[in-house]
Amino acid sequence: MTNTKSALISIAVLLLLTGISGCENPEFPIGQGVEFYFIEKYALTDSTTAIDGSSIVCSNKPFITYSDIRWYDPTTYTFKLSRGTMKNWDNLDYYEKELSGKNFVVKVKGESIYTGHFQSNVSSFIGDGVILSWGGNAFKNDELVMSVLMPFHDFDDKRNDERILAVLRNDGKLKE
Repeated sequence: MTNTKSALISIAVLLLLTGISGCENPEFPIGQGVEFYFIEKYALTDSTTAIDGSSIVCSNKPFITYSDIRWYDPTTYTFKLSRGTMKNWDNLDYYEKELSGKNFVVKVKGESIYTGHFQSNVSSFIGDGVILSWGGNAFKNDELVMSVLMPFHDFDDKRNDERILAVLRNDGKLKE
């Protein structure tokens, strides 16, 4: 009986310690932080190439969840992702065909903050607005750099919107 109690206590302590160490990288429910969604349908604002935020219909699940984000650097507009988040993005030929020009929306707690689109580092396309480029050293380091290229319209840069920064700061994911 004593051996059984000791074994149960050991297992309970081990589970407790595992749970405590897991707090370093908490899991966040979908819709509770900063997330990236593919845009399925949208309309453009009058006489511009800007996406009308009120017209967005996005995918049901984010392609980057809040749990995937390790930190964000607001000076370089760089998201560092958990190792392996981009493991399925390693075939650039496939993703260039599938993602180049595809639009996305960045949401905070389910609210759309800004939109952008994918662009390969080897693309000759000159984009407009926020560009999420992949490839090169940033890609190899599980980093996504949110760039702005040649806005052809009045552009309200929301990459460092306070709603994004507040959530990241609150959870220790903001580089300051």
